[in-house]
Amino acid sequence: MTSCLLILLYIKDELSFDRFHDKNERLFRVTCEVIDRKAGRDQIYGESAAVQGPAFKNAIPEIEDFVRVYERKYLVISGNESYEENALWVDKNFFSVFSFPLIYGDPGSIFNDPHSIVLSEDLAKKYYGRINPLGESLQLEVDKKLVLFKIMGIAKRSPENSSIRFDMLIPFNYYAQLSQNDHGYWHLLNYSTFLLLRPHTDPKIVMAKMKSVYEHEAGEQLQEVKDLGMKFSWGLEPILNMHLDAHVDNEGSIKNESKPIYSYMLSGIAILLLLIACINFINISLAQSLKRSKEIGLRKTIGGNRAQLIQQFLGESFTLCLIAYIAAGLLTYALLPIFNVLANKNLKMEWLLDFRLIGIITALVMLTGFLSGFYPVLVLL
Repeated sequence: MTSCLLILLYIKDELSFDRFHDKNERLFRVTCEVIDRKAGRDQIYGESAAVQGPAFKNAIPEIEDFVRVYERKYLVISGNESYEENALWVDKNFFSVFSFPLIYGDPGSIFNDPHSIVLSEDLAKKYYGRINPLGESLQLEVDKKLVLFKIMGIAKRSPENSSIRFDMLIPFNYYAQLSQNDHGYWHLLNYSTFLLLRPHTDPKIVMAKMKSVYEHEAGEQLQEVKDLGMKFSWGLEPILNMHLDAHVDNEGSIKNESKPIYSYMLSGIAILLLLIACINFINISLAQSLKRSKEIGLRKTIGGNRAQLIQQFLGESFTLCLIAYIAAGLLTYALLPIFNVLANKNLKMEWLLDFRLIGIITALVMLTGFLSGFYPVLVLL
């Protein structure tokens, strides 16, 4: 039962990824299916080029907004020390599309200056010893040049169940100035592009229009890839599916370290463990019931009917199961830190207080009690 509770916490965490965004049902990532006929390869990538976001938004009215995300490592100079940090280049509407809370800074104007930068609260403490270093400057080595960025915002630590994690955000319009030659090329798959669709928009309609825009605007580039025996097709992946989507390659800016097979395997293990525990408990109950044959006979003699005896045995079984689940809850609390290390998670005991999980646990108690108590009743009575 302890194992089942730990597995329930794990699966809840896996299924909760990216659900904290207020607009999660309207957020989609642009995917690219690349068919290489010469190599006999067909792969779907979670990346696109820099041009897709602006091109699709300008031509498709169903798209409300877009955000591009690009991750790179940079050398950060702070005082006399230097550190290598991961930075995300993002469009200036990053905080209006996604629900990452800011501790300090105005989300509407935070990236108006190309030399602005946003730090996480952890990185702010690391460099400045406090979480409010607004107005301070930080040097980054960009293209072998030291560039001064001004701290315009401090963000809360990225949630553990977020596919997008960051410690440092830099405006994409600065990066665009450095890589102007790349921005008209449709097939350079380096960026994660997210589209915010308007309410009640059918993604299939948007994808059909994306195909038309691509065929109309790619021009000579489209013919070039055809000559190479390749085909590029653009699609949409709901942000809620990203973490467990095994069909999409996530080796770019958004890296997913989980696979749905893990959740399926653990679910199977939980069911198997519970089934074995029920079978063992039934065997023990049957063995002990032989000693209670005189009790059953005496109760029948003094007027006890079958329904009363069934109620007694099932009541005992349910009580034992309830006690076992209480003990399992205490064991789960004690073992959770070790399990977090093994699973590389940050699971919390209070997640079990979720309304749906309480319903699942209650159903498990009832099912376990019924399975382990009903069969001995049939044998004895």
